[in-house]
Amino acid sequence: MRWVLVPSVLLPWGCIPSGGGNVDDDEDGAPGMGSSDGGGTSDGGEDRDGGEARDATVGVDAAPCRDTCDRFTCVGDEVFECAPDTVCGEPCSCDVAVADACPDGCEEGESGDIVQPLCIERSCGCTFDDDCLPGWVCGEDCECVESDVPCACQTDEDCGDAAQVCQACECVPRPAGESCAEACEARAAAMDEQGHCETEHRHGAPCLPVCQEVEEAASPATLEALHQCIRNDPLCFQDLSDCIFAGLYPEGTEVAVHLEGVGFDRFDGRTVRSIVVLEQGAVAAAPDVVVQGGAFVQDWVARTFVQSMQFAHLYVDVDGDGRCSAEVDFALLGELTRVNDYDAPAYTGVVQGAAVSNGQLCDRF
Repeated sequence: MRWVLVPSVLLPWGCIPSGGGNVDDDEDGAPGMGSSDGGGTSDGGEDRDGGEARDATVGVDAAPCRDTCDRFTCVGDEVFECAPDTVCGEPCSCDVAVADACPDGCEEGESGDIVQPLCIERSCGCTFDDDCLPGWVCGEDCECVESDVPCACQTDEDCGDAAQVCQACECVPRPAGESCAEACEARAAAMDEQGHCETEHRHGAPCLPVCQEVEEAASPATLEALHQCIRNDPLCFQDLSDCIFAGLYPEGTEVAVHLEGVGFDRFDGRTVRSIVVLEQGAVAAAPDVVVQGGAFVQDWVARTFVQSMQFAHLYVDVDGDGRCSAEVDFALLGELTRVNDYDAPAYTGVVQGAAVSNGQLCDRF
């Protein structure tokens, strides 16, 4: 029987021979000789990579050597599919791009039988547009970017209608029957993004009980203002009542003013004139009243913005000439506290007769 020796071939990294064998070369490049029973190599030593030499004698009509290739590989941040096998020593053929295999790219040079281990994993800033602030959308790199489309609103107030709320940059009808629980939940979800303060900051209690205290006796209009304030107002620089009054009366309203004076015994029989100073220097004057038994009471109406506090300017017309004279008359300031009746806002205060007059207040009259 006649035998033919076949030269050996170096396999590419990672390839596995599917059949056949190879022969060992001598140092001078000539084919080595192996015995027919696989007992050793012609030079009696090991092959060049340090492993045991294998039987390299094959028949002349044996099938050619084949290598198995990994199914997928990463090249240039893209995943390609490879042919299942190749001739020994030839590179694997990977030329079919796999679309959208790894959204964030793949590890260059990595190969495998499935795609997932090749992909780069990174954290995303967003998945949907709703994950971003109003006016921003989730971009292709899974980060929030400013939208090219103008935003219709950022807060409920931008909608200009108490029956609407701002959701995903659009004004939509307010959910029917919204409760304090729902409003507080929405506030908590937007707390970090909107820079809101905790309700404890000004009220000393969590959102839900603070909201429910107002909700118990609120009219429908007050409920709308309440829920809008809970959802949208930072409540860092004003309390919930300030926000509700501003929402109910954005242009101001008529408020009842009640002022009592005590300790004015030395001015019995004298006339007291009082005013509330409004915006741009306007005033709302109370009816004149005479001090009796060291006390007086005045009630009047002033149209004003419903702030948390107001002041009454008043003077006792000591000389009876009908005007405030710093040198003669007795002038002072009285603090008015807001009564938190949202449907009928009012102010009330008590002023004590002071020992010294503040004559500068006469300029107000």
